[in-house]
Amino acid sequence: MRSFKSFWQVILSLVLITALSSCGILRVPTYGFWEKRVDVEPISRAVITYANKMRVEKSLRFEDSQIFYSDYAEVIRIIFSTQLILELKETRELVVDLVEGLLQELNSDPIITTQFQAGMVRPENIELYIGFESYFCEYVDQMNMGWVSMYDGIVRFYSATLKDFRKDYWHDRTEPYYKSRQFVIYDREAKASYNAINPPGKEQLPVYDALIQ
Repeated sequence: MRSFKSFWQVILSLVLITALSSCGILRVPTYGFWEKRVDVEPISRAVITYANKMRVEKSLRFEDSQIFYSDYAEVIRIIFSTQLILELKETRELVVDLVEGLLQELNSDPIITTQFQAGMVRPENIELYIGFESYFCEYVDQMNMGWVSMYDGIVRFYSATLKDFRKDYWHDRTEPYYKSRQFVIYDREAKASYNAINPPGKEQLPVYDALIQ
């Protein structure tokens, strides 16, 4: 009786081994080969060349840059630092001049524009960071600018209170880049219009004084 049970135990074991082995075949999945379509070298060269030009023209120290891409170039990140002491209005002008100059530089090269899905570089493709490292801003007058960032087409301005670890709040302003650009354009148009009527160096009397005379 014992030998009969052993015989069937052996048969059952062989059947289970065969069934499990047939279900456990390793199938290695096949994946398509990803082909790199973006040539980052001309973009990197243009960005680094422009960033170093800003050291002379805008007193900005170039710290780092990165290019993010998949099938197309998506985001160009640039990081600057500076010793400039600026308020909000002046900082907005700096950001707009910097971004517009970079867009003009990149979009003038057809090799670069073909790397982007839209066929051109837009403000949404630019990621910008500027750290204001002046001693005066950090320790004397913290209402001057301390940090600026721009990504996803949004500009964020932070006063130097951001860098004071003793404070649990800071002064900041957030606005779309196209609004920053509008503010700068309108301000410069107003100045140009005023200077056309009142040339520099020509003394202008207030209206009420002129009426009295």
